[in-house]
Amino acid sequence: MSHPSIASCRIFGYKDRIYGENIGACVVVAPGEKFDEDSLRRYVKEKVGSYKSPVYYFTFDSFPLNANGKIDQRVLHVDMLRKLHRLLISGKLDEGIQIISISIKNSTYNITPVAAMLEESATNLGFHQNKAATIRQAVEEALLMRVNEMAGDIDNIDILLYYTHTALRILITDSDVTDDPNRSEERRISKAIILRLVDDCEMKVLDDGKNQIKMDFTYNKDFDIKDFLMQHEPLV
Repeated sequence: MSHPSIASCRIFGYKDRIYGENIGACVVVAPGEKFDEDSLRRYVKEKVGSYKSPVYYFTFDSFPLNANGKIDQRVLHVDMLRKLHRLLISGKLDEGIQIISISIKNSTYNITPVAAMLEESATNLGFHQNKAATIRQAVEEALLMRVNEMAGDIDNIDILLYYTHTALRILITDSDVTDDPNRSEERRISKAIILRLVDDCEMKVLDDGKNQIKMDFTYNKDFDIKDFLMQHEPLV
């Protein structure tokens, strides 16, 4: 099977969490041709059927060669797996990769340890010490505001930590809808402090009536979250 726009092609398998195994294609585009993945997919499907068609196509300028001048299948396979790994990570980041999920009682006693844990997570991610301390301060202020707003100590506060494409995201959610007018000034001051500390912030009431504070902290300019995750997650 050949395609006029493809100079060379190799097919490899990879582990699939749903189907057990699947296949990907490594292709070198012919000189003067443009890579049209949709056209290639239709062509392959017509030739071999859907169930034998590659799930992913990865383009290469050239294939690695061994000492005998032949295509090094092992090296090419690993290169494909790296490309696939990066692609899958990017897809996960579209939705946000959840790293931490905790639920704490509505109590000021829980604020300091939770904020310290999130500061440590930010430091491990490569945030500079000052920025990590800022994240801790923002979390402390947000939790303090919610604890002071919530009626009694029966409700929990949920904290989620996510990796996104551009920022470390912290979501703080609780079920209390109390709007105590006696705390309006405290609330205004807390919101002002939080907005000053975070790179992007949104405070809203969700459709289910829960309060949520979303705080984004942009990664350092020299930090690539995909490279970081590829170093810390196994190849597919």
